[in-house]
Amino acid sequence: MAVRISSLDSLRGLAIFFMMIDHFFGIVLLSTIEPFNVRFFMRIAEPLFAILLGYLLVGRSMENLKKRFFEIAGAALFVNAFFFPILGKFEILASFIVCYLLFMILQEKFVFLLPLILLLPIDPSSLFFDFPISLVVSQIALGMLFRERKNIPVAISFFLFVLSFIFAPSEYKFIPLFTILAVLFVEFAQNNEKIRVPILEEMGKRPLASYIIQYVIIVLIALVWFYTSGKNIPIS
Repeated sequence: MAVRISSLDSLRGLAIFFMMIDHFFGIVLLSTIEPFNVRFFMRIAEPLFAILLGYLLVGRSMENLKKRFFEIAGAALFVNAFFFPILGKFEILASFIVCYLLFMILQEKFVFLLPLILLLPIDPSSLFFDFPISLVVSQIALGMLFRERKNIPVAISFFLFVLSFIFAPSEYKFIPLFTILAVLFVEFAQNNEKIRVPILEEMGKRPLASYIIQYVIIVLIALVWFYTSGKNIPIS
């Protein structure tokens, strides 16, 4: 059984908390992502989540991977039943499903997909996924490098994400830079394993359950808000 690291669990809980804030502003208040508003800064949640996923994938058995795949698939179906009609795209769990399938096929070779971040400007999956596959795959590969503590590939990844920032479509313009910031968070957590925030740590230990619960809460708040304010529920 894998040994849990308090700092990484707390960090994953923090990512879920950031996602909750982003969902509240996006689903309830219908706020768009504008430079330097609340939703803009909450975009760091996705790279944190993806990098930590890659970190925790290393060393898992195929049986464990299959079990986790079906758990994520079930959660993704539930969440996207609400997310897709509202925003017209599949949210992050759907991207994780694709990445999980690729990982089960490639195993440790998955790490060589890191340079796919450079395809972000032309990635057609951006039409269907809130976070394109090229981006998420690269972030997960980056997390794998962290687990293996290979400093040279991590340094190369900085170059790739900075380069991709130059050409990234406006909708994803700052995600590569937020990925680099997430790298610094993960590096700190990895080097300070005993740091913990109890509430966030508990959320991080049960990421799928925490994610679904926060999503249900946000959707219920949105329904009550739209009903009491007389507004129509936005459907894409």
